[in-house]
Amino acid sequence: MSVLALPIPLEARSIRDLETELLSLAAHITAALCQFLKVLAEFDDRNGWAGPGIRSCAHWLSWRAGMSLRTATDHLRVAHALPRLPRITEAFAAGRISYSKVRALTRVTGTDTAALTRIAAAIAAGDPDLRHLTVADPETAEQVLLNLALSGTASHVETVVAAVRRQPHPTRRHRGPAGRVLALGRRRVAGPAGPVHSRRRCRPDRRDRGTDDAPRRDHP
Repeated sequence: MSVLALPIPLEARSIRDLETELLSLAAHITAALCQFLKVLAEFDDRNGWAGPGIRSCAHWLSWRAGMSLRTATDHLRVAHALPRLPRITEAFAAGRISYSKVRALTRVTGTDTAALTRIAAAIAAGDPDLRHLTVADPETAEQVLLNLALSGTASHVETVVAAVRRQPHPTRRHRGPAGRVLALGRRRVAGPAGPVHSRRRCRPDRRDRGTDDAPRRDHP
């Protein structure tokens, strides 16, 4: 006859044990969110949200999933960016990089591959480990962004992304803010750390101008 072990109360567990479980749960939550975003992109592409009183997919998320419109809009923007970023998506799905980091990175990826390459080159120029790298294609550019996410905190990734977006000449080496911010951040890091068209598809990169409320008509 087998005996079931009783769960150990949280207050009786060691700090190391709690830390291990927290990190494991965080990775699982991140992986689940990645899958959520993949499903969301497909749902939006197929207009699964369309119905009486529903103005957009962001509005549907606000109503049915309890998100603010801003959060829903960010989720949609990231969801539609993932197919263009296979390496980043793979790390996201494995729980290796957080949603916060992916959200920051997708602010500079867009659909302009030339701009993405210039931005990644600016980031690589400020990284001693990547300074030798020639960033000439979207695949290499994505790898640079992934390295940034894997080596820095979410706050650091946000700061670097903001810096390169403000930089007038992204390919200028060591003169713009991106290089200085990246170098500073690396010293502080300890370890890894279209408009609405006829189909009424939600445009995730534009703020929903509606209010954070329920649909105007009741329906199942």
